[in-house]
Formats: sequence, structure tokens, C-alpha cells
Amino acid sequence: MFLDNLSKDEKEAFICIAHKVILSNEIIDDDQSKIMKQMLFETDLSRENSALTEKESFKILKSSKNIIKRSVYIEFLSLAIADNNIDELERKYLDVIVRELGLPEDFIKSVTDWYNEYMGIVRRGILITQGKA
Repeated sequence: MFLDNLSKDEKEAFICIAHKVILSNEIIDDDQSKIMKQMLFETDLSRENSALTEKESFKILKSSKNIIKRSVYIEFLSLAIADNNIDELERKYLDVIVRELGLPEDFIKSVTDWYNEYMGIVRRGILITQGKA
């Protein structure tokens, strides 16, 4: 959704960290795999495993513009919540990302609020389609 504005290096770094997000809880579910395939398509990259290390990837993303840092965080969050749950290991890795990218607390709160509102709308849509609303 937000990956169009990334440079080639930022895309490689993004894919590296995205893969780490998926592996953070040692469970790869179908929804996460589908989202990763979409991300590979959006970034025009053909492989899931970046040639970059995690350290190199954070260095690239940390030096990016704020709009890029914020955009990739939202994408990382979407990977972590693909199964409608963020477990403790995923939460810890998201915290690492926040720290490494130097994202401000007010941004994280805004993203969390936005996500909760969005998921409420999604849940309501599911109830409507099931005839339960």
C-alpha cells in the first residue's frame, strides 16, 4: 500500500525486515505469506530473502525520510497482525523496529488508534455480510 515511494535500496531493506517480522514468532501463517507475496510484487523484487543483513537494512531505513520510516512501519504492522493477533514476540520485534527507526511515541499511538478503528470497521463488515449486524 505504501511501498511505491521506496528506493531500490529501501525496498531491499524493507523486504529483509519484513521477513524478520514474519519469523519473529516462529509461525508463518497463510495470511502472512500472501501479504509477503503482495509486498514482493509491489517492490518489484523476486525473492523473499534480501541480500542485506538486518543491521544493514536498519541502517538504510534509519537514514530514510520520515514518510518512508512511517510507511514501512505501517506495512510491518500489517504483517504482524495478518492473523488478527500480535503476539508477544511480534510485539517485541515491532518495538525493536520503532527503536531502530527512531519513530516517535505519538506516531505509534496514532497508528495503533488507526488500526483499532480500522479493525472495528472490518469486524462490523464481517458481521454485516453474515447478517448478524
